[in-house]
Amino acid sequence: MKTSPEESNFFSHLEGKKPIGIYPLDDNNAVRFAAIDIDEYPIDHAGLSMRLDKWELPMVVCNSKSGGAHIYIFFEEPEEPALVISELRKVSTALGYPKAEIFPKQEIRSNGGYGSFINLPFFGHPKLSYNCWGGDEQLDLDGFLALAESRITNLGALSASIADAGLNPSSVSVSPTNNHAIAGRNDYLFEFGRSVQDAVQDQAALLAILLQKNNVATEADHPNFGTKGPLPSDEVEQICKNVIVWKEKEQKSGVKHVVNELNKCHAHVMVGGKARILHIKT
Repeated sequence: MKTSPEESNFFSHLEGKKPIGIYPLDDNNAVRFAAIDIDEYPIDHAGLSMRLDKWELPMVVCNSKSGGAHIYIFFEEPEEPALVISELRKVSTALGYPKAEIFPKQEIRSNGGYGSFINLPFFGHPKLSYNCWGGDEQLDLDGFLALAESRITNLGALSASIADAGLNPSSVSVSPTNNHAIAGRNDYLFEFGRSVQDAVQDQAALLAILLQKNNVATEADHPNFGTKGPLPSDEVEQICKNVIVWKEKEQKSGVKHVVNELNKCHAHVMVGGKARILHIKT
């Protein structure tokens, strides 16, 4: 809705009658909450929550309507969107999801616009099940509210916690759900390089990240790291070159540009149980 919700609207949401989405940007182009939206499946919600707790980040993990994850952060006072987005991007990258969406998606409202909204959790439709996690403990709505209230913070404290945890591109992990499909250590590091290449500035930085990951990788990343150890450095250098070549080919093909343009102007929606492409005039 593009108006202030009434109490009845929230009850309607909780009862599964009509969902509510919230626009993070307020009238002053500031935010009191933000979220990381992970749309990769399957996903280990409890695992995400435990990693965030290990890093001492005051965030709350909920499942989304699609089965992904929304990771919320709540602030005491309105904060600058650009700075919030930058900090949450560090967290999503460190979790292994560098391309996850960050809400707010915009740093400032367009004229007459509200920006992008995010669906509230705990929509009570009988075919959906919502939960949040505090570590490995699954919580209901009351638990979510209590946990969120206890974790209200400010941007300065969040930034300090992120720095203390050492969250940077070199700490990124390839999504665990993909590891079983990766043939060997070389393939694992190639996929890892692809996942972080947008977050680094040049080939030297990418190589440094790959070398570090190669040295610290364990069997949790890929079984062969546990049995065979890290790859020789010259092989890692070749993997880095292969990632750069792949990136250049992707850019020349224009695939990413086409996809981005389609995402801007079209929406994939369900109408009467059937998929439709909706053209949005901009």
